[in-house]
Amino acid sequence: MATLYRKLWDLGSTRIVVDSLEIANSFWKRSVGLLGRRGLAPNSGLWIAPCNSIHTLGMLFTIDVVFLNELGEVTKIVPYLKPWRIAGPYRNASVVLELPAGAIEASGIVVGARLMVNSAPAPSFPKT
Repeated sequence: MATLYRKLWDLGSTRIVVDSLEIANSFWKRSVGLLGRRGLAPNSGLWIAPCNSIHTLGMLFTIDVVFLNELGEVTKIVPYLKPWRIAGPYRNASVVLELPAGAIEASGIVVGARLMVNSAPAPSFPKT
């Protein structure tokens, strides 16, 4: 199966948060995650679903981690998670977003933000 790449949008600001988002939605892709890689490119990430916890055992680099619920709302942020650590499980999380270290701060992602995966041009979002 081909790797899926999408864009990740912040619904509040209607801006792109991640330009090249890899989707890990099969058992194998969720299990492997970022293991065996040397890093994540800037403005890229890995969307793991369903998932409510991750580990960095065997990883070679630090990552930022964002936990989201089924509505795409950010419920927990773990910046600068170093190798050989565990984050979660978080009961209210159903998706994990793994980003390059420093990406949370650079993108302005905060708890309560709503994120959406999309491969099309920016949709017009209603203000809530």
